This record gives sequence, C-alpha cells and structure tokens, in this order.
Amino acid sequence: MWKMMVSRDALPELPPKAAQLLASFLSVADGSMSHPNDARRFYRFVRHCHARRVRLSDTTLEAILLRVGCVKAQAASLAEAYRHGRNVLNTR
Repeated sequence: MWKMMVSRDALPELPPKAAQLLASFLSVADGSMSHPNDARRFYRFVRHCHARRVRLSDTTLEAILLRVGCVKAQAASLAEAYRHGRNVLNTR
C-alpha cells in the first residue's frame, strides 16, 4: 500500500486544478483504485483533464507518478487507465 502526501506544487507539469485533483487522489489512494472513492477521485482527474484539454500523455503521467514515489506496476496501471479514460471521452 502507498499513500503519499503530494502537494500540487510538486506537479509543475500540470495546471493548478489538475495538479490539485491528482494530489487529492494520491494522498488517499492505495494505488489499486480498489475503493470506489479512489476510483472516483482518479476519474475526476481524468474528466477534468479531458474537459480542460490538458496536454498530458499517459507516458508523462507515468513518469510523474514514478517521480512522486509510485511503484512501477501501479504507475503503469494508472497511466493505462488514464489513457483509456481519455480515449473513451474522445469517442463520440
């Protein structure tokens, strides 16, 4: 399990609100999104990035997650979920 206190200032690649949403997820999640609230927080971040057209690739997100202390397998899984979520939201 991992829970990390990450401030939005530690995420300079992201706009302030996106950084706040990701930091909120990271501060309470265990990396697996096994709890419904964890998934809700993560997908709130994904929806925000889509709605605000945040330029963030899945590989950049994975690098951010690794930098702030996420385990490689969990970072890859979250990056894949992010990519999938953005693709679904782009489907009309």
